Amino acid sequence: MLKEIYLVHFDGRVGALGCVQGNPHHFYSICPKGKFTDWVQGLIEDYPDYKLRCVQNEGIEEYLRERNKIIDISKQRD
Repeated sequence: MLKEIYLVHFDGRVGALGCVQGNPHHFYSICPKGKFTDWVQGLIEDYPDYKLRCVQNEGIEEYLRERNKIIDISKQRD
């Protein structure tokens, strides 16, 4: 079974979208560009059986951009 985490750069941030072939469920993570190295190390430790792939994909970028807006809105409420 193919397990991949797609890494994309958007709006000064870096995002990850994890997918398992044939499984409709996925996970995502977003971090500031300056924390990239530690963040990637954490992904490698947390998901050792996944392959990390840096991609340029507008669909993934847009998905993560929308999730990031939700995170920003929830932070404003606190």
